[in-house]
Amino acid sequence: MTSIPTLTLTIIARSPLEAGDLVGFDDQRTLAPDHPVKGMALHPADAGDPVSVVVIGAIRCRARGSIRAGQWVVSATGGSVAEAPSGAANPIGRALHAAADLATVMVVLGAAPGGSSDVVGAPTALRSALSPSAQVIHSGHSLTDAYNRLRRVHAAVFARPWEDQTFATIPGSATRWRWDNYDPAFPNPRDDMADFDSLVITERGLDVVGVAPIDHPTFLEDIFYELRFADRAVSAGAEVILWSIWPSHQWSDWQGILADYHNRFRVRADYLTWKLRQLYPGWTGRVWIAPGHRLIEHLTTQLPPGVPTFQSLFVDDIHPGEALNHGLSILVEAMLYRTAPAGWPASDRPAAMTAEQEDWFRAAAWAILQDYEPAGFGGAAGSAAVWDGHDWYPGVTTPAQLEAARFEDGVAHTGGGSAAPWPVGVPALLRWTAAEQAGPAMSGTMPTVEGGVLAFAAGASALEGAVDGSFADCEIFAAIRVPAGANANEPFVALAATAGAMWWNGAYQGLLYNGWVNGWQCRTSSGGVVAEAYLSNSTASWEVTSVRFEAHSPSIHVGTRMASAAFAGPGFTPAVLRIGHEGLPRVEVAALAVVQGPITGEQRAAILSWARGLIPV
Repeated sequence: MTSIPTLTLTIIARSPLEAGDLVGFDDQRTLAPDHPVKGMALHPADAGDPVSVVVIGAIRCRARGSIRAGQWVVSATGGSVAEAPSGAANPIGRALHAAADLATVMVVLGAAPGGSSDVVGAPTALRSALSPSAQVIHSGHSLTDAYNRLRRVHAAVFARPWEDQTFATIPGSATRWRWDNYDPAFPNPRDDMADFDSLVITERGLDVVGVAPIDHPTFLEDIFYELRFADRAVSAGAEVILWSIWPSHQWSDWQGILADYHNRFRVRADYLTWKLRQLYPGWTGRVWIAPGHRLIEHLTTQLPPGVPTFQSLFVDDIHPGEALNHGLSILVEAMLYRTAPAGWPASDRPAAMTAEQEDWFRAAAWAILQDYEPAGFGGAAGSAAVWDGHDWYPGVTTPAQLEAARFEDGVAHTGGGSAAPWPVGVPALLRWTAAEQAGPAMSGTMPTVEGGVLAFAAGASALEGAVDGSFADCEIFAAIRVPAGANANEPFVALAATAGAMWWNGAYQGLLYNGWVNGWQCRTSSGGVVAEAYLSNSTASWEVTSVRFEAHSPSIHVGTRMASAAFAGPGFTPAVLRIGHEGLPRVEVAALAVVQGPITGEQRAAILSWARGLIPV
């Protein structure tokens, strides 16, 4: 392990660890398995004992001297980092954004330039076929279930039992959600990879933007959890395949998004390959892509015989009907076992599917696999590496990338942070802390101040106040937690269209508590049309959250830790601000602000620092 070209730290274990455990660390540099992955334990350790950890992914450091965005950095005194001098032989990673002297900087860790083991430019070109009796686990959501006729296809091709294919799916789930919520009583790739030969895994798609592109804050969260699953697979001797999905075609630019899905999945595959080679120096494998997106692209220009329209292949805006499910299953079967569908025996095709249509899907699937290089059949399409092992993002640093770095870094905040003033020139409709409650007059019982935070008692009636009718472009900031959960699903802070009771599907937008998953959500609702995004599932810890609603474009952006989402806006002008709900458990707030926007990324970063600094130690 000493040859791994990443940073190694010795820090304190918060709970017992085994060698090889993937762990995260909090602000006190203690380790716990339930934090987003930041490193791997090199040896066993009991709670309270020091443990050596090879760090993967990204780490938050203190800058020693100013650091420019994208620059290689080296270790400096006291655990800080400094810009690497020209020609330095020992950089530990690259700065994700610019930082002043003594400021916090996010560093993506990895090998220095010039190393041969960390380049994905010339990976293994051909993937080996699985044995027909190989055990495969499929981790995903409803677009993984979109090829669950694979069991029928595999049984027909090889006379194998359905049990060769295990589907471990949670509807609508990100890899983060699956990692946190898989039930150990059922086979899953977090706990049971020793029982499987192959992992086929996918990521969630976000409304409007689809699977997060590389300049989107959620991309950072995605790769942390994709790496966790990939590590479990490779450590068990299994292969890793990414199942590339497709966006909802209700969005006007869905085909433009679909066209970018190669880049979005290829960068994940390249990154995971690069990082797995660091973790396992003897591993010469590669993370492959099963190109579901390519079959959907093909269907936009050519349809099977007798299929009247593209839409007729789907049951809604994204989920395939049985015929397309069967076609996607043919693609995955041919990918896994490298066998040409033209030679397969007759299969148990859906009743509504003709033999000619099945033959069309068999030919299309095989042609796509033969052509698409990341599938491992020797094709040329999509052969250029998107991640070369030296650049965090391809191309120059973008404003979106810089803003992504200003969101939380995947670490639950247990208190403190640098105290920061409210940024000059940013008007706040509401700004509440334990020391001040500035904003519109509110009816109802105000929260009490306890332990340096505002405490909203369980079952307390919501506060309500009128806001300027022009207040349609806004952002909500909160440093917030729910010490003890409850089965409640109610908005906590919301901008609403009308006064009075706040119904679950009423016209409002805001930050909600969802007790069924013990997490925070961003939600917008109008006329029964609802869009939402999960922010966390750890409400007992402090969350520092920014939720943005934009009037000039129909979208919402959410930033918490490193998560983000975007989806259709509510289409109404807020008139009422509501805080709290009688259906909620006790809620504690260190900082709460509602800002009329738009604001700049620098102003947003300053407000997040202000909110973090108000969390009591």
